[in-house]
Amino acid sequence: MTKAGKRPSPPLAALIAIVVGTVLVISSLLDYLILIFPPDLQNPQWLLNTISEIVGRGIVPMVGICFLFAGLWMNSRSGLPSAKKTSLMNPRLWVLILSSALGVLFLVLSPIYINGVNKASAKEVENIEAQAKAAMDQLGEPAEQFRDRLKTLLKNPQELDRLIKSGQVPPQVVQQLEQARSNPAVLDSQFNQFKQERQQEIDKRKAELVQRTKTGSMKTTLRTGLSSLVLGVGYLFMSWMGYTKRGSRARPASRAS
Repeated sequence: MTKAGKRPSPPLAALIAIVVGTVLVISSLLDYLILIFPPDLQNPQWLLNTISEIVGRGIVPMVGICFLFAGLWMNSRSGLPSAKKTSLMNPRLWVLILSSALGVLFLVLSPIYINGVNKASAKEVENIEAQAKAAMDQLGEPAEQFRDRLKTLLKNPQELDRLIKSGQVPPQVVQQLEQARSNPAVLDSQFNQFKQERQQEIDKRKAELVQRTKTGSMKTTLRTGLSSLVLGVGYLFMSWMGYTKRGSRARPASRAS
């Protein structure tokens, strides 16, 4: 039995839990401050990367808050006097406020991140489509110039024969010229076929890149956006449980005394 008037000392486990929780929470908050400094809110990529980093480390302060709650609970069960529930000197109140603030923060970050990822994905798809169009234009112009040159040669049989006999023309082109000499429409047919094949290749490549972009966007949204939502709900649930359960524990303790 303890002597009358002697203040009971907090359990060792409670002290360890409070110290560990405090270290985890403070180090996490400092880490968050370092992440957001210097801010670059006008840069969408900076915002997405920062939110992703914050959410990725969001479990650490939650563990710290759990340690703090556990340590404070052990203190209350050991018979140590505690401040009123709404007193500013009550450490549990500040832990509840911190948990609520983090819960609101992660709930707000979730839609911001999802919206940012969707915008970035849409912009990337636009860039892919623009690159595909530019690639098709670059292929079409040289092909049209080559076709027009062949048509010009067909109108000058002597120049055409001299060019074929010189050996400077590839055999495949010579074959095309021989076919076009008897049927000039062959050039247009071959050109259209070439253009169609290249268009199919570009469209296939574009579809692959667009699908890859959308898949990556969906995975990122699920990994970070939903994780932020879950963390927000978890923090708010902890603060609500900590607030409601404290009163139910305090009443039996007061009756026992």
